[in-house]
Amino acid sequence: MKNLISISTGLVYRVSEDKNVQIKTIGKFKPSGIELVLPFPETLFDFEPDEESLEIIRGLDFFTIHAPSGRGLKYCDNVETQKILAKLSYLSRELDVKNVTFHIENIESYDIFRQCDFKVSIENADHRKSFGQTPAEMEKILSAHPNLFFTFDFAHAMIVNPTYVSDFLKMKSRFSEIHMSVCSEELKEHHFIHLKHKDTFAEVIKQLPQNVPFVIESAAMKAGEINYVVEEIKYLRSI
Repeated sequence: MKNLISISTGLVYRVSEDKNVQIKTIGKFKPSGIELVLPFPETLFDFEPDEESLEIIRGLDFFTIHAPSGRGLKYCDNVETQKILAKLSYLSRELDVKNVTFHIENIESYDIFRQCDFKVSIENADHRKSFGQTPAEMEKILSAHPNLFFTFDFAHAMIVNPTYVSDFLKMKSRFSEIHMSVCSEELKEHHFIHLKHKDTFAEVIKQLPQNVPFVIESAAMKAGEINYVVEEIKYLRSI
């Protein structure tokens, strides 16, 4: 695949919670992009890139943010949401952020995104959620809100129902990025495709559009697994 390849800071979240350390660790792999995962509002509010992180970010082709989604957060017309969107707007301007991804299950009102001065994308949900898993649910939201884009999570679609992928691909004109990893009941979080699923997933991955950036969203379970990302990139390039 010829897609631009980005790496999520989720790769190293077990090694360090410091976002600047995460950016620098990923920067050593010289990726085309980095997705900064800010799991909680306080993580977002506290984040300011240091000089080394700024240098790395400014050298990227694709710097994106995964907006806060933890602890039952709900995006609606309230003060907390306004503060979150304001900080995301600030970072988007300062860091040339190409896309900001929101979990669909966290959103109570889509109208709050109408005035955003940054690109807003919603992500299809995984098997643990009660809404946002199906192509029909995603299509309904995108049709009603033409200002929104779609972060397609490959792992979520595959674990919910692999046959959904072809239907999600009917919305590829709205894709902003594609999260690449594998998740399962056994693993309980995102992991590397090439370790166990490279042969079974290859034909499905070939169907994905090549003009949309891939974001490797796998998490290293321990420090020694961080280098697995090198083989993951080679695997995606070989398809």
